[in-house]
Amino acid sequence: MRKKAGGIGLRSCLTCITSYLSLSKLLIYLEAFFSIAQLQLERNGP
Repeated sequence: MRKKAGGIGLRSCLTCITSYLSLSKLLIYLEAFFSIAQLQLERNGP
């Protein structure tokens, strides 16, 4: 009892895209956080 491959493929593709988007968003947040931390360290440094 298998469903249509198209529907399953579309759903897995959508989950793949959403997980990829959330992952890239997380990476952007991490990059921004590290750049801000680096600026703070440079400002507080000698």
